[in-house]
Amino acid sequence: PGSLLVGWEFAKGVSLSAGIPLIPVNHLEAHLFAPFLDFEGKVDFPLLGMVVSGGHTLLAYSPAPYDFYLLGQTRDDACGEALDKIARLLGLPYPGGPHLEKLAEKGNAKRIDFPKKILPQSYDFSFSGLKTHAVRIFQSGKYKVEDLAASFQEAVMDILVDKLDYAVETLKVGTVVVGGGVVANKRLRKKLDEFSRKRKIPLLYPKVSYSLDNGAMIAGLAYFKYLKGVEFSWREDIDPSFNLERWKR
Repeated sequence: PGSLLVGWEFAKGVSLSAGIPLIPVNHLEAHLFAPFLDFEGKVDFPLLGMVVSGGHTLLAYSPAPYDFYLLGQTRDDACGEALDKIARLLGLPYPGGPHLEKLAEKGNAKRIDFPKKILPQSYDFSFSGLKTHAVRIFQSGKYKVEDLAASFQEAVMDILVDKLDYAVETLKVGTVVVGGGVVANKRLRKKLDEFSRKRKIPLLYPKVSYSLDNGAMIAGLAYFKYLKGVEFSWREDIDPSFNLERWKR
């Protein structure tokens, strides 16, 4: 995107003119770092990370600080994208996720059954089936939109927590970290807290202001990478499709 290119060239110019370091940061890694912006406790590794946003839904494994390996990701829609699409179906304004959450507070999350055990023995996600089911329910006209919103949201959140549960069951995990815009959802935060207590495992997520895209998470991660001694090469370039699977530093 043009905005990314403009920002990149501006940052290089500031770095050159001011003689200060330019630290490369992966946007997805920054989301996983966001919970640590105001956290002062001890983190036990290996770390299990989950990014939940409008553009990404993935699980990553970190055996040591700053080293992330992709475990699984969505095979179709991201969870935030699915929430936005159903919100639009219900006539809610953009961004749909927060408006769907408010509508869901007025509904019964147990009123409509959704398939929830999707790809049960996999680290990958899929939300297209839920979305298709929601469209059919809406078109039938048999249920209140509040109940549809609540039931759909609950199904999405259950899938996210189930994937965490599967990963914790099959991997050695010391701490769980969740980042991304969807973690601003109050229902998800409650379910994550319940999961942490049930599994007796530390689970961190950022405060709401650090959940959405923000400069603090980028700057914070860059600072710690600077302390680690990460070096910048002028041969590096922006990559809008860059993912954690290729990020090994």
